[in-house]
Amino acid sequence: MMLRKKIEITQNAMILKDKIDFAIIFILIIIFSLTWINISLFNLLSRFNLIIILAALICIYLNHINEISLGKFDFWVLFIAIPILLVNKIINQSNIGSFLVIITLFLILLTSRYIKIKEQMIVNISWYIFFYSLIWNMIPHRGFNANTIGLVSLFLIINSSFILEKNDKTYKTYAIYLFFLFLTFRSVVTIIESDSRGALWSLVFFFVIRFLIPKKILAKKSVFNIVLFVLTFGSLIFVYVYIFLWRNNINIHLPFTNKSLFTGREAIWYETIHLFDYSRIVGLGSNFMLDSFNEINLHNSVFNLLIIYGIPIFILFMYYLFSTITRVRKNVSTNKITFTSFAGLCAILLNGYFETTLLFVNNLPIIFLLFVFLSSYNNVITNRQSRELQI
Repeated sequence: MMLRKKIEITQNAMILKDKIDFAIIFILIIIFSLTWINISLFNLLSRFNLIIILAALICIYLNHINEISLGKFDFWVLFIAIPILLVNKIINQSNIGSFLVIITLFLILLTSRYIKIKEQMIVNISWYIFFYSLIWNMIPHRGFNANTIGLVSLFLIINSSFILEKNDKTYKTYAIYLFFLFLTFRSVVTIIESDSRGALWSLVFFFVIRFLIPKKILAKKSVFNIVLFVLTFGSLIFVYVYIFLWRNNINIHLPFTNKSLFTGREAIWYETIHLFDYSRIVGLGSNFMLDSFNEINLHNSVFNLLIIYGIPIFILFMYYLFSTITRVRKNVSTNKITFTSFAGLCAILLNGYFETTLLFVNNLPIIFLLFVFLSSYNNVITNRQSRELQI
């Protein structure tokens, strides 16, 4: 009798944890939705979003503190990173924002591994994002940066695509595919009008992985690791290739865009690389000055992580990123949600070749959501096995 009562208390505690997680996810989705309605709300909420998102993730972290502490190495990696970041901040005089952003990213990767969210809930969230995306693509985007418009469209179409994943035959109708096709068309129009070539290529890349590449091939360890390596460390190689083309006056005409291949980022990368030679351990921080541009924007997510935060933090972050994604590799071939999430993250990492996509604060809620979806199947299975052992 006491054993049954103990099991019941444990299960109720798990249910409560799940409800707290979803309440926080709901808040983050609303924040993201409000931020992108118009430029006035964007300017207002941008002042507070980082603190709100960080506070939300800390709440999720505390909600799962017992489970997280069981994975000792992952638990301690975060606490190794924090003092290193503090020392780096003092030495390179970074602003508090860049310090909090990287902590937020670490928490996104860590906490997403423990959130258990069922397939039906993912589909429901995706339907909300679908309708929000329809509206967002219809309204004017006055005041927003062109590349930002393309990036938001990319995030929305990726997170809307989970409406296609429900196994129930009532959902698998031509109507849903037609709805999604219409949204895709409208999103592509928005991206082309914004002339955001990075978002356009990333969207094409997402559809290629999602609809053309067989799951079993992608889930093979060698293929999976190569894809992940190319989309992360390949981004650094891309920077050097880009600089080489620029320095040797090799220009390439790009289809579907009126932009030149060289738009200024090559000069930023070239100058930054030379500055980084003198500050490889602690990084350059977020307040260093450039001769090529007044405003610091490194236009590359992985390059930004390395240059701003230094090699030790870069290694710790890459460990978190790789371990979070590779732990679900086998599920890519067996679970549609995991497969679509991985395809979406691949598109976002590719977009990171051209923009600091992973570090854009106002899009962190939707990035977090994608990592939650990625781990959801694995987490639900693990939770089910845990309950069966208790019984």
